[in-house]
Amino acid sequence: NNMSYNLDAIKAKINQLSGNRASSGSKTTEKTKVNWWKPQLGQHDIRFLPYQDRNGQPFHEVSYYDSRLLSERRFVAGCQFEGTTDPVFNLLTELKKDKSKEAWTLWRNLQPKERYYAPIIVRGEEDKGVQLWELNSKLVKDIYSVLAHPDYKDENLMDPENGYDFTVTVSPTDKTFAGNPVKDIKLQPRRKPSPLAKSADVSEKIVAAIPNLEAYFKAQTKSEDELNA
Repeated sequence: NNMSYNLDAIKAKINQLSGNRASSGSKTTEKTKVNWWKPQLGQHDIRFLPYQDRNGQPFHEVSYYDSRLLSERRFVAGCQFEGTTDPVFNLLTELKKDKSKEAWTLWRNLQPKERYYAPIIVRGEEDKGVQLWELNSKLVKDIYSVLAHPDYKDENLMDPENGYDFTVTVSPTDKTFAGNPVKDIKLQPRRKPSPLAKSADVSEKIVAAIPNLEAYFKAQTKSEDELNA
């Protein structure tokens, strides 16, 4: 057994980190406001807004720790932001040094998971302004395959003047996940390009209103003191 540290101590630390999300509401530094869009059953027309995250992607990628071993609810991984402490990442680094099967299983279960955020305008809900839609990797892959399709590869589908709206079709399925019904979501670009808004001035204001997503998610990371609270 090539234990480089005490695995029981690591487990005790995980138990100590568990269930300590009650303090998340007390964070006063978070000033960025976000309007969330959760598509209901039926058809919706939306427009993806021009955006780039730090990796040059048109959607904002965020890593979460989403293991019941750590917390009842997921929380943003601090390791993706410069100058942010991340005690869980430090745990993962220690676990990776160990060669035992138990440590490897623990390491695998604690790995952060990715989600993606698309700033959008929902047609018919323009009065709500910019809304944020959380996407899983499957949906992102579906959208990227449209962007890379030969029919569109030379066009910017998110351009405010000559981009394309997308029709989002949400259908019920007979599947459930964690007790919640799973919806089937399909996206299809409209056949013709269209402007984002009635005038370039309005379009510019909409794009300027995209929230600072980097700051929004960074404010949701947890320091060691918060995790140990």
